[in-house]
This record gives sequence, structure tokens and C-alpha cells, in this order.
Amino acid sequence: MNSDRILKTKHLIFEKSDFLIDLKQTSTGSRYFEITQTIHNGNGHRACLKINPKVLHSLVASLLELNGQPEKAATIPADQSGQDFEKLKNAYLKGVSLESLQLQFPGYTIAEMEAMLRNEGISVVNQPYKPKIQSRFKPGRR
Repeated sequence: MNSDRILKTKHLIFEKSDFLIDLKQTSTGSRYFEITQTIHNGNGHRACLKINPKVLHSLVASLLELNGQPEKAATIPADQSGQDFEKLKNAYLKGVSLESLQLQFPGYTIAEMEAMLRNEGISVVNQPYKPKIQSRFKPGRR
């Protein structure tokens, strides 16, 4: 019996097949992605692929290059680890704007950051920073 724990799941549905993407953690603490494709052709053929997160960057860049999009492959940050995303997510939840976060994380575009946050279930709002206006009166003197 498989004792791996599912941490996150994403389900993608297309016309002829669907994909179930799971981020799993083994009992030893290591993580991996499990991608299961089900083809809708009457017999429900399933194929499963397990991917180590350490090779994910190279895999995505290679797929983009094979698809004829080398410029997009070059824009993928080399260290797109979960630690980077956690920093980005925590800063956004504290109220830092996406424009400011783009300066801190130059490998991500604003659209990519929005997509990553929405995939985590975080609603993205565009509220510009309004600095506190200094009053010419001291507090408690009116």
C-alpha cells in the first residue's frame, strides 16, 4: 500500500483527456510530482509519471524549447523553488504590491506571479500603496 501523502492537487480537464497533478510527500519527507493522464477513448487508458521537483525547471524549459518557444524557456527562473514562492506569497499577503514584488523577484513577470497566487487560491487585488499623510498637528492637541 502506498503511504505517500498528497500535499496539493490540481485537476486539468481537456477535450480528449484529463490530467491529475499531485504533489506528494513520502514517509521519509522527500517530495515528488505525480502526473496521471486519463485518455477518454472508451477504455479509459491511464498513464502515470513521477517527477522529482529538482528536475522540474530543466524539464519545463526543455518542453518549451521543443514547442518552439525558446524565449519563454529562457525567462523561467533558474531557482523556482518552493522557498522562493513562499517568500513571494508571504510578502504579498503582508500587503506588498505585485509591482514591488517584481523588483524583488526579477525572474517573474506580474502575470506569472498573479497566476501562481491564484493557483494557491489567493485572490489577487490591485490596490496601490497609499502613504500615510502627515498631519501638521500633533496628536492630542486639537
